[in-house]
Amino acid sequence: MKTKYGRFSDDYRGSGYMVSFGLKRGWLLFGFRPLNWHFYFTKLSCRPAFRVYAGPFEIEFFLMVKP
Repeated sequence: MKTKYGRFSDDYRGSGYMVSFGLKRGWLLFGFRPLNWHFYFTKLSCRPAFRVYAGPFEIEFFLMVKP
């Protein structure tokens, strides 16, 4: 499992901190945006992943499906 962490910046949703875990067939990302809170669930159009925003927390999940 490969782990990445650090700060990130987004003009629309605000800056924050993240920890990402590279799984064998995908990834799992946890983000924290202390100033900008959002509450929604979305499927990303640029990649087959899902993202959940719950207050200052963000969770992104992607798992490749074998053909």
